[in-house]
Amino acid sequence: SWFSAYGLRKPWGSGLYDGEPTLGLPAKDAIALSQTVGYMLGKWMSTTWIPKLTRRQRLPLLLVMTTAAFVPLVAFALLESTVTRCAAMALNGWPLGWFYGTLYLYLEGRKGAELLGGAISAAYILGSGFSKSVGAMLLDTGLSVGSMPAVAGLIFLPPTLFAMVLLDAAPEPSVE
Repeated sequence: SWFSAYGLRKPWGSGLYDGEPTLGLPAKDAIALSQTVGYMLGKWMSTTWIPKLTRRQRLPLLLVMTTAAFVPLVAFALLESTVTRCAAMALNGWPLGWFYGTLYLYLEGRKGAELLGGAISAAYILGSGFSKSVGAMLLDTGLSVGSMPAVAGLIFLPPTLFAMVLLDAAPEPSVE
């Protein structure tokens, strides 16, 4: 689930951005920083709410956060300036911070939870590279650098949704 969710977070990184510098940074660096700040704020804000989630609330939250991460990618395609694209990427990062914490709830209390947590960490290393490769392939087809993140997101949405439904169908951890 986290591997495929990276298709909503990292494909844009394979593009070259020639926009105006923002916050004294080159366009690509400003976009990266904006998304990271959004992700950080999402993780920070979610720490209060995620532990209170019931099992029945997890999948709906994941679905909402997945949608909330995709919509700014569409905005990114429609916006031209670096400043507005930075805002879109900050809004993209925020729900992904919630996504990770909610995903981790499924692991808590299981035998080998630490090993499974390590697998999630490996998934984002692999997912980052894979999603950037998909982004580069889309750019090679002639797709614009602005549209590529949304199209990549569309490619990754079905496997992300499928993985979330499978994860939600897993039984709760046993008491032992």
